[in-house]
Amino acid sequence: ITSSSRRDYTVNMPDGSVRTHSYLWTQNIKFQSCSHEEVMSAVPASQQLSVDQIFVMYDASNQLIRFAMSNKIGSIH
Repeated sequence: ITSSSRRDYTVNMPDGSVRTHSYLWTQNIKFQSCSHEEVMSAVPASQQLSVDQIFVMYDASNQLIRFAMSNKIGSIH
């Protein structure tokens, strides 16, 4: 499964100014079906990826941004 999304975000600077940036998130998800499942259900050609939560934190001591996302994949209907 491949998904991509473009998002905008804002950064509140110490001087009070606000900067707006954007990023493109692309991910490939690989999975194996359960080997004990007797009947494999048909995988639809299109599915919807829903983003439940996004967490972003700046780690000043290491000068990096930590990013996490929780998603779920389901029917488009």
